[in-house]
Amino acid sequence: MLVQITSNCLMTSSTLESGRDVQLARSTMSSWKSS
Repeated sequence: MLVQITSNCLMTSSTLESGRDVQLARSTMSSWKSS
């Protein structure tokens, strides 16, 4: 659950900065899930 909240905040912040960051956050989330 904590990871979901963190990724959610990251995605929101990234969206404000740029759409590309969102993809990066998504990849990071996938990596965390795999770990």
